[in-house]
Amino acid sequence: MKGICGEQLNNCMLLGNCDNVGDGATIVGAEDGVGGAGSGGVLAASARRIRLRQVQSMAVPATSAYDTLERPYRHDKARGRWAKSADFYFASCTHAFTSLMFSDLPTFGLIHGGWVLFIIAYLMGIFFYSLPIFLIQAFLGQFSTSGSISAFRVAPIFKGIGYSILLINLGTLTYYSIGAVVPLIYAVNTLHAVIPWTHCNNTWNSLDCSTHDNYDPDDLSVDPHSTVEFFRSMIASTGEGSTALSISLPMLVAVVAIWLLVLALLLKPIAFIGKALRCACVLMFACFVAVFFYLAIHERVDLGTIHSYLLPSFYNVEGLLRAGSSAFLLAGLALGPGCGSVINLASYNSFRSDAERMSVWVCLTHATIGLLAMLCCNVAHDHFEDHVGMLPLHVDEKHDMQYLYLSFSYLFGRFSTASNLWAFLFFLIIFLAEISALTIQLLSVLTSLFDEFECLRCRKMPIICFLVFGLAATSLYFCTQVSDEFSLPEIICIASVPPLSVGLQSAESAATTGHVLACPHFGCSRADGHLGLWPCALPVRLAVHAGQNDLKLYHILHTLCHAHLSRTVSVSARLLFDKLQ
Repeated sequence: MKGICGEQLNNCMLLGNCDNVGDGATIVGAEDGVGGAGSGGVLAASARRIRLRQVQSMAVPATSAYDTLERPYRHDKARGRWAKSADFYFASCTHAFTSLMFSDLPTFGLIHGGWVLFIIAYLMGIFFYSLPIFLIQAFLGQFSTSGSISAFRVAPIFKGIGYSILLINLGTLTYYSIGAVVPLIYAVNTLHAVIPWTHCNNTWNSLDCSTHDNYDPDDLSVDPHSTVEFFRSMIASTGEGSTALSISLPMLVAVVAIWLLVLALLLKPIAFIGKALRCACVLMFACFVAVFFYLAIHERVDLGTIHSYLLPSFYNVEGLLRAGSSAFLLAGLALGPGCGSVINLASYNSFRSDAERMSVWVCLTHATIGLLAMLCCNVAHDHFEDHVGMLPLHVDEKHDMQYLYLSFSYLFGRFSTASNLWAFLFFLIIFLAEISALTIQLLSVLTSLFDEFECLRCRKMPIICFLVFGLAATSLYFCTQVSDEFSLPEIICIASVPPLSVGLQSAESAATTGHVLACPHFGCSRADGHLGLWPCALPVRLAVHAGQNDLKLYHILHTLCHAHLSRTVSVSARLLFDKLQ
């Protein structure tokens, strides 16, 4: 307020000075009683200089209303606006097709509480968590017409929030491009006459490679499937002869190509970027509708299948709470990756745009796509475990993206009609969603910098190139085995639970002697030789009947316990219960 009042005081005093210049000259000339036109002009100039010095000594310096009281905020008139008001809706809806929508979160909710409870928690998260925050960010961005830093200039104490948003987005951008790299590799490989992951005639396949479509659920291991070996060689870089810093050639080429595409988009005006996002969103909608209906027809998804998913399943309150937490996490995807993306997108709206109506429609679209994606995830997961193996009992690549790409690549590879086409369309959807999210997130960073720091506006191209090339270099690190949690970190550790010490020897003795062992959760092996409580595990009760000497139960439990602590369990409840009963 001090800066605004000082600026208004300056204007008023300077205006008064200009209006009274003539009077001042007249007064001086009248008092002296001398001087013609020339001397009057000299006296008027002298009076003007004296009056100006007085005004400058009394006035408050021109200041900003939010920072150091040294400079005013100057709006960037060259930042531009959306070509159409609907571009804000389409840009926000691109987040609905992110790879997290097709992750193992829906299956996790199905195991822990059934779809009824998971959907209720998901819809509550949309309307009581995502929608209010979306509205606040949309209003803040639209009415401030500035990025996430300058949007808080009205309240200096909150300006640190803008810098925090900037740092969060920069941190997320270092690894988020991998989410677009993987679907691009899969989409390009579908252009072959025969999809590479459907056979074992590739250079990366091992001698044990298999294309089996059935297996014995009682086996503790199965031969590596061609789908798994494709993922292992192309994505995870864990094939034979690989090291901790190994990176596959397709990953390297895809990272460079994606960042060059992002650079080309960011060098265009915002109106062009809005049109590109609009076309991408419409294409994603059309492809997803086609893929969803063909998948439902091909897999014969009927009301009975949906009814089996909707049946609630109560095992314990802990698992139920974790399923609800995962549903809220899924609902938060409406806000986009990182933080503050909605503020940036809304800042390009016209002042009279109906932000409230568009925000509601964005959240409704996310809810609709999310529910359809849940059905696709469970169908793909069941299909994979019916034919290839259980995740992660038989197939565990120690990779956070294995669920999505192993399940869906195998499913589309088995389509009897135009399998290449349907696989290409599905992976194209995820690629467009991730490349759009990457562009929006980096655009948010650049908008915040250029709106806040006026000196950077004349150097836009060098700054954009520097950021893009720097982030591309850091992305290469996340393609290696050194960083094994580089794609979907939001899924990991939905709830942190202190470890429960249950000795391995006690579990083995209970299994061999026929005693009943109440195991509320699967454990995870720790360095001290005990079973720690798995935060995201499937709650079961391991009951060994008296007189039953079956070491297989213990081996199953022990195998599951050797999975990584931070990964969620996506084992089929039906097959697992058949083993444990």
